[in-house]
Amino acid sequence: MESTAAASLATRSIVDDRELTLDLGHHRWLAQNPHAVSHEVLAAAHRALLGHLEQSASGARVPRSPARAGHVGELIATLMNYPREARVMVEHRGRRTYAGRCGSYRGYPYEVAIAPEGHHPSTVDELVKGLKSLIRNGVTGYDGSNYSVRRLTAVWVSTPEEASHQHVDRIYLDGSTVVITTVPEEPWTPPGLSKPIPGT
Repeated sequence: MESTAAASLATRSIVDDRELTLDLGHHRWLAQNPHAVSHEVLAAAHRALLGHLEQSASGARVPRSPARAGHVGELIATLMNYPREARVMVEHRGRRTYAGRCGSYRGYPYEVAIAPEGHHPSTVDELVKGLKSLIRNGVTGYDGSNYSVRRLTAVWVSTPEEASHQHVDRIYLDGSTVVITTVPEEPWTPPGLSKPIPGT
C-alpha cells in the first residue's frame, strides 16, 4: 500500500516562473521502488516523463498560465503547446469528463462542439487531429445541412442532443492532464423576438 509521501513524490511536477522543470529524483526513486506505488501512479509518472522528453526534443514550452481558446484556431494552436500524449478533459456543467468526439453544436449548427463523456481517455494529439479534420471536411448540423469550419469558428462543450451554452474559454495544465474550461453563455435572441431561436 502506497504512502501519502510516496504518492506525492511520485506524482508531483515542479513549476518555476519560466518553465515546467523535470525532477529526476522522483523518477529515480520510482525506478528503485516500483512496488511502493500503484500502477496508476507509475503510469502517470511515465506519461509525464515522456511528455518532458518530447518537450525537450521539440523545444516546446508548456504555458505556465491558462491560455484563451474560444475558437478552433486558438484551440489547436494552444493544444499544440502541450505534450501530444497528455490526456484531455473538458468541463461540462461543473464536472470534468474526458473529451469526446468533435462535431456540430446543436445551438448553432455552423459552430463546433466537443462532446463530454468520452468513452476513453483522449489525448492532445487525438483532439488536434479531430479539429483539423473539421477544418478540412466541415460539419453536418442537426438540420442536415453541411457547414464549413474555419479557424475563427467558435467552440462549445456539449452533447449532440443539447445546446449546453457552455462556451470553451481557457486551457491549462493540471498535473499531467490538459483541462479545457468553459463559461456559460446565454443563447442569442434575434432583434424583435422575445425568445431565443428554436433549438438553442
